[in-house]
Amino acid sequence: MPQFLSKDLAERPRLFRYFYYVVSSFQLTSFAAWQTNGEPNPFVAKTYRHQATEMADFVDIFDDYKSRNH
Repeated sequence: MPQFLSKDLAERPRLFRYFYYVVSSFQLTSFAAWQTNGEPNPFVAKTYRHQATEMADFVDIFDDYKSRNH
């Protein structure tokens, strides 16, 4: 079973999301009940993206600090 990021799954049609929920959770619920529960998909990976600090960020910080002290 392929895993989807929540962002990627949100772009898919609602019927596809429902089918993915039923297949991945092995819970047979009606489409209406699934919608009422807020379209849960517990087996979807979160879309946390780590934003790395660049060397230029450090240079900007220390340049600002050095310019204030001199």
